[in-house]
Amino acid sequence: MALIDCNFHSYVLNTKVNVRVVIPTLFDMNKYEKTLDEVYPIKKFKTLYLLHGMFDDYSCWTRHSNVERYAEEKDLALVMTSVQNSFYVDTEYGHNYYTFITEELPRFVRMTFPLSDKKEDNFIGGLSMGGYGALMIALRNPDKFAAAVCLSGAVDALESVDFSNEPPFIKLKAMFGENPEKVNPYKIYSLIENLTKNGLKLPGIYQAIGTEDFLYESNVRFKKYLEEKGISSTYEEGPGGHEWDFWDTYIKKAIEWLNL
Repeated sequence: MALIDCNFHSYVLNTKVNVRVVIPTLFDMNKYEKTLDEVYPIKKFKTLYLLHGMFDDYSCWTRHSNVERYAEEKDLALVMTSVQNSFYVDTEYGHNYYTFITEELPRFVRMTFPLSDKKEDNFIGGLSMGGYGALMIALRNPDKFAAAVCLSGAVDALESVDFSNEPPFIKLKAMFGENPEKVNPYKIYSLIENLTKNGLKLPGIYQAIGTEDFLYESNVRFKKYLEEKGISSTYEEGPGGHEWDFWDTYIKKAIEWLNL
């Protein structure tokens, strides 16, 4: 695999951003007889966009997990960037991270690297805040992403929000302003209701949660909601909390679930 760190000026965010891209090179140390054309084929790679959780950044996935190795086994490219603690939304008084992730970032990485633009070749996943972000983005863009991976996701983070002036809720006003209705386009349950009401096909959903995670109950509720709606999804749970040992185990399972 080739690990490449990029820094470029984002037109949407109007600031410099960091992006980490992992690209398969198809090198096999057990097969030295390969030609250079075999090692570096002209092809467009399937891509998994990986989203970080709160208080983290674009580097966390490759620093704390073996996801690079798991992706290499499947010839899967990875794309990672940073959005601070924005919950991947277009903020009222700050940056438009949702537009950056869904519109600008794919354009930049596909212009720069051999990545496929086909819906069936593109997936998005994340942990905690990033698990919420992956679901929200895939549900708002079912024409762009074939599947969403949600690990320890904050699935109901924006379902019932407090717009008081008390910390940490005052930060929500920086994200959505004074109008609570600005949250509605980012609510997971509402997005699913709208898709099913209009007869639209949902992206595939992989959900995993640790039984000791403080988000366990909300994830179980979301699983039951999907079952009640007759929506096909894959749910797994296992020992563990809100921690990298769990996420490392289940990002491997999630990549296998993609059936590449």
